Amino acid sequence: MSTPSRLSRTLRPLLTVAAILAPAGVLAVLGLRAYSAEALLLRQRYERDQVGLVRLVGKRLSDEARRALVDLAARCQRRDPDGELESRFVTTHPLARHIFLVRGGQLVYPPAKAAPDIGHSAPPRGVPQGYLQTPGDLKRQYARRQRRIRRWQQLRGALSAEYRGKRRRALATYRKLAQTRAPSDEVPAALLGVARLRRQGKAREKAREAFRELRRRFGGRRDPEGIDYALIADVGLAELGDIDKLVGLHRRLAARRYKLRESVRSFYLRWVVRLLRRRASKSVLERVSRDTQRLFIAERFGRRLSRFGVAELSLQARAEVRSVALGQQMMLVLQRHGDAVVGFALAEGMLRRRLAEQQRDLITSSEGMRLGLQRVGAVDAAAAAPAPFYSAPLPAPLNYWILSARRPPDALLARERRGELRQLAVVVGLLVLMASGLFFTYRGVRRESDLARLKSDFVSTVSHELKTPLTSIRMFAEMLQQGIADTSAARERYQWVIIRESERLGQLITNVLDFSRVERGTRRYDLQGEPLEALVREAVETFQRLSDGEEVRILFAPPPDLPLVYADREAAVTSLLNLLSNAAKYSRERPDLKVRFVDDAETRQRGEVGVAVVDQGIGIPAAEQKRIFDDFYRAPGARAAGVEGTGLGLSLVRRHMEACGGRVTVESRPGEGSTFTLLFRLGEE
Repeated sequence: MSTPSRLSRTLRPLLTVAAILAPAGVLAVLGLRAYSAEALLLRQRYERDQVGLVRLVGKRLSDEARRALVDLAARCQRRDPDGELESRFVTTHPLARHIFLVRGGQLVYPPAKAAPDIGHSAPPRGVPQGYLQTPGDLKRQYARRQRRIRRWQQLRGALSAEYRGKRRRALATYRKLAQTRAPSDEVPAALLGVARLRRQGKAREKAREAFRELRRRFGGRRDPEGIDYALIADVGLAELGDIDKLVGLHRRLAARRYKLRESVRSFYLRWVVRLLRRRASKSVLERVSRDTQRLFIAERFGRRLSRFGVAELSLQARAEVRSVALGQQMMLVLQRHGDAVVGFALAEGMLRRRLAEQQRDLITSSEGMRLGLQRVGAVDAAAAAPAPFYSAPLPAPLNYWILSARRPPDALLARERRGELRQLAVVVGLLVLMASGLFFTYRGVRRESDLARLKSDFVSTVSHELKTPLTSIRMFAEMLQQGIADTSAARERYQWVIIRESERLGQLITNVLDFSRVERGTRRYDLQGEPLEALVREAVETFQRLSDGEEVRILFAPPPDLPLVYADREAAVTSLLNLLSNAAKYSRERPDLKVRFVDDAETRQRGEVGVAVVDQGIGIPAAEQKRIFDDFYRAPGARAAGVEGTGLGLSLVRRHMEACGGRVTVESRPGEGSTFTLLFRLGEE
């Protein structure tokens, strides 16, 4: 190869790379310069957008608080608030924690003061005291006290009998004492004893009757501990009744229908919840427990409001919506409506969570911006953090808080860097796209060039392959015509050569026509069950007839009971003939061929059975074993060995086997020969 040619081959790839990189480099430089020119405008627009987002977040929070207060005022105009109204309101407006209503300077809801302690029943009025009593008055007072002492002794005797297990005697005493019409504490105690013994005796209905009589006769009075007899009767009825009775008792306790000390009321509320744990379903228990917890929290909130001062709260309320601090962690959002002040408690923790939700909805994490919340006048805990680029009070009614927005110092720089990288990525993508287009174009041109060369070689080879048998046929025909064969044996030999070369010519033409029909998709296959031994025997006999006079030996010993295979007879025989022909051509130094059958448990399990052609020829390198089945391809070793061929034989074998539902495999090592195996699908018996 000359020096200029070698230099041209060296420079051609470099020029191609330069042709690709030069335009891409120019595009990259121009793109980066254009992006740098727009960076300032992008920075200013980015800052305006961030400030706008922060203001939008603040407006949304304030509007949410304002809407909640308007809704609360509308609800309180329809009826005074209670636990149920508060529960529904808090569920609808999660920004609110508690609600309150002040009317006429008095806290209507939540109730803040506990019911006054109630001791023993007051002594009956109208009884003269001291020296003004007449002898008649003293006599009547003495008689009453004697009757009371007898009733007390009877009650003590019944309690003693009940304690010793004499229930009949105790029940009789209780019943006799309960029939007394005197308004003393021993009679309600006797009725409770009757109910207690009836319940122990499984007489639940009679126990209910005792509790109902207790409520009817003594519902307006209290026991020595200050507990309303109506509550005691309702507790007994609820314990003996169903779930609805317990829920109703809980509702009356929550609504303060009984005059009780606060500790007694709290005890019975928790007692109802404990009893429901054993009796009620999970949903009912959760609802009652939640209502009880909210009731206690609301009452604590009411006491907190009372300590703050209801009058002070009324003075700070205005017609416009505003907020008032209640301690360190709670704010009140309130508004005056005539002589009433309505509002709700807003926890700072809840407000921060709502701020985080708004930030998550409106601001992507890639912006690098973080929103903060602090009270007016409070010290900023994030002093070490970068200074906020925006800070302003929230709109009313949340003007007690300051909303600030911070971002890392390099947030804008990182944003600009991302833009530059994005521009560079676009340019690199264009470069890769251009390079890929050139590569695939070159590859397509190269493939078309190789295909054209293979077709040219194929035409040349086919011409030569056709010319060789035609020359032999013409030569021996002319010799017969000229009478050169003067004996009958010579004439028979010449005729046999003409017939053999004609069959070889026909086989070559058959391969070419088969390939043409397969390529166009007009080849029709008649697939049916064929005996494998008959197919192989026909191919071997045909090959032996065509190779008569050549030193080719075939070892062929079919086993008994070979199955049927699913194949086209002509295609299967042609495939075997092509394999035998190739094996003979590439095994001239050791022309012993072997045809063996592949019929074992493994192939049967896959639904296959095969036949293999084994030669001892030049072999095929591993890198060439996949390409030898391509159209028109001939391995370099075949060309170097001077073996003639068209490059269609193995291609036709592959196409025929795939059409029959089978496959062809090859095992070969250079210098050790090759084994080609045709695997057919098992046919139906």
